[in-house]
Amino acid sequence: MEGNPPQKSLREVSTQKAWKQQADRTTLKQGSKDDETFCTGSTSSRGSQASTTSSNVQDATTGSLMPHVTLSRGGPLIWVLRQVPLVMLVGGAAVIACFSLWSFTMFSITFLCLNFVIVSNFFCVGFYGLIGTLLTIPAWCNRDWNRESEEVAGFYNIQHYVIIPSYKEDLSVLDATIQAVAESPIARRCIRVVLAMEARDPDASETARQLENKWGGNFLELFSTMHPADLPMEVAGKSSNTAWAFAEVSGRARELRLNPRRTVISVNDADCLWHPNYFQAVSLDVLRLSEDATAWMIWQAPQMQMRNYFNVPVLTKMTGVASALVEVSGLRCSWGLHICFSSYTMLLELADRVGGWDPDVIAEDHHMFSKCYFASVNDNGDQPCSPRLRLQRVFLPVKSFLVESEHGSNTCKDYTASLQARMVQARRHTQGSAEIPYVLLQWVETVRCWGL
Repeated sequence: MEGNPPQKSLREVSTQKAWKQQADRTTLKQGSKDDETFCTGSTSSRGSQASTTSSNVQDATTGSLMPHVTLSRGGPLIWVLRQVPLVMLVGGAAVIACFSLWSFTMFSITFLCLNFVIVSNFFCVGFYGLIGTLLTIPAWCNRDWNRESEEVAGFYNIQHYVIIPSYKEDLSVLDATIQAVAESPIARRCIRVVLAMEARDPDASETARQLENKWGGNFLELFSTMHPADLPMEVAGKSSNTAWAFAEVSGRARELRLNPRRTVISVNDADCLWHPNYFQAVSLDVLRLSEDATAWMIWQAPQMQMRNYFNVPVLTKMTGVASALVEVSGLRCSWGLHICFSSYTMLLELADRVGGWDPDVIAEDHHMFSKCYFASVNDNGDQPCSPRLRLQRVFLPVKSFLVESEHGSNTCKDYTASLQARMVQARRHTQGSAEIPYVLLQWVETVRCWGL
């Protein structure tokens, strides 16, 4: 793009050379506060980082030394931890069944406690979801974000990268997603868009070319990356694609000498439409909050799966409404624990600090949150500290699709196919339970390093 230094496209790099680069991990060297306008280093590694599981990752700013934690390395401990979700499911049902046969009193107490937890959870979701939907979100949407942005010095120094992972998405879907980003008032001055495409998609190159030609002039830069297929130690999906794209982003940010504490990385699901003022809200937080606070911060907006709400089966509609209420209430409830979901944002400094996204996982959003959470505990030199990771709420909703068949839901056959598609999606979501053994493994490694 005119005004930017020429960049080497990932499509010009052979898979063999790219795989060699994946093993290279460089050290993040942050400049002093007197020279913090420059990004002088990065810990990103192109594509898969699972091949470095036996190595240690050292943070140059603190000197902490922790092993790279991954379930892919195998071993007896990993096998045991992987059984935990099954034990929790089957074991819980078995305990309740035993109580019903052994003691009616114990069964009644257990049943009462479970119902209390469920009803309390439903009440919190309904109450905080209502407050968030009727009061908080409208208040945020009615703020004069343009005026607030102009009143803050250095606002346009905050730079944004928006990574859009895609695999066989329709051109119209990606077109709408990019248009939503382009509607941001700061798109031309502060935003760079990354189309994270998959090489196993035969139409990826042509789709990227058309989108670059149409929307390239609406941003500081719009470019694409091509994630090779069948790389070692990878799971095909959003996380591995994002890891590959982030490596390119980190390298370009370093070449442009962007300040990692003033450069923001957003992961944008291919069908998610950001609110036009979302990126302004994040930039204002970066400037108004202290660097210590934003260094361990992930921004999250509530996601509303409402783009095709009136077209999908009624059961799918119910899951969409429930999901929206859970997201809004989770963000609105100040004392609850909520984690990032689907589309979210963090500083380049934090993404580099933890080594980017892991390519050997499925639930990339929950995994990245857990990874950053434990990094905030262990990344403190010669001693652990209390968790510093914080989820920053941005009540400017993100819109996305509910899943349905490719032909819609107008006929009986398509209606049934849409329900089946929702079942397949729900089954895929359950694979996120793999993050339970990952969190346990992180805890074990933390105890090994620091002791109880």
